[in-house]
Amino acid sequence: ETNFIGHILVDVSETMRFEYANRRKRDYAGFLAVSIAMAIISQNDMIAATFFSDRIRESIPATGASEIINKISDHMQRSEMKDKTAIGRMLGLLAEQVGRRKCVFIISDFFNDVTSIFDGIKRLLYSTNEVILFHVIDPIEKDFDYPGQVELIELEGADKTLVQGNQIRESYNRLFGEYLKRMQDESRKLGIDYIFCDTSRNFGVTLAEYLNTRVSRGAG
Repeated sequence: ETNFIGHILVDVSETMRFEYANRRKRDYAGFLAVSIAMAIISQNDMIAATFFSDRIRESIPATGASEIINKISDHMQRSEMKDKTAIGRMLGLLAEQVGRRKCVFIISDFFNDVTSIFDGIKRLLYSTNEVILFHVIDPIEKDFDYPGQVELIELEGADKTLVQGNQIRESYNRLFGEYLKRMQDESRKLGIDYIFCDTSRNFGVTLAEYLNTRVSRGAG
């Protein structure tokens, strides 16, 4: 393809600080963002990056220079990740900044109202952008396999709740499973790529599998 321009949107809200037995979600997101940028730059194409929470934290204009790789890495390392999540609203606002006919990579845990998230995604699609979702999740967020007593601390607030892990596991897993299915179903309806990113799995393998699938179907 010619004149390819990618735009990476990275969620740096407080929920991305979460870690349990694996790497932090923010680190996984950073590895993905840097790798995507490297892949695009290596093809002599251009890439831009925007970091957001409930506001735009930093934007890096589109460039074909390799310096953007270091800029993305530096931001992910120094970002405090202390703001609340507002990904649905932010995607709608970012659609204007991204512009038209870009390949937009969204890296997030997507912990927000699903309807709001896809309303924002539709704004990006309306501008004839291609959208790819990288859904970064820690394994324990998907399967709450923790039998002992757990203190749940709200990442984006001051609330704390003491629970028995085995007592909430079934209902939690059911609700989280429904949420994941809806994310996948809504992506399928809109014809956009959805990549589930388990932080216990090597990010390079996950990304390579997706890129190979993309190339095999001739998507560039």
